Amino acid sequence: MEPDITQGDFEIQDRLDILPYEIMDLIDSDLFEAVMIEQQESHSLSDDQIRLLENETILVLTFFSPREEFTDNVAESLAIEHSLAEVIGAEVQTDIFEMVEDIFVAVETERVKNQTPKENQKTLDINPKKAELKKLADTFG
Repeated sequence: MEPDITQGDFEIQDRLDILPYEIMDLIDSDLFEAVMIEQQESHSLSDDQIRLLENETILVLTFFSPREEFTDNVAESLAIEHSLAEVIGAEVQTDIFEMVEDIFVAVETERVKNQTPKENQKTLDINPKKAELKKLADTFG
């Protein structure tokens, strides 16, 4: 039986291995850092709080935490009012998560463009990691 990465049965490295490199590049990018700095300055977050926000964001980007729970997790993790967490969540949604949706669309479009439908299904059948990534990408947006 294949591990179900949506249920936490996958090892960390296995999840990272199936992520498009663009996601890992985004996490390491100046843009990601700039968004976090903007959040810190806009909402008077402490250094500890901004690190926690970074962690919560990365957990969503790497599918360790459901995107739907992001606002609640931010409120709890940063120990802030839920209304502030909603504002931060909306801004991170616009600045980071929507970009990730675009990345998944581009990756999927490129993959499909380069394969016939039969090859596409064969790839998913043979490579369960790619099938799991497709399943996760479908649930991200």
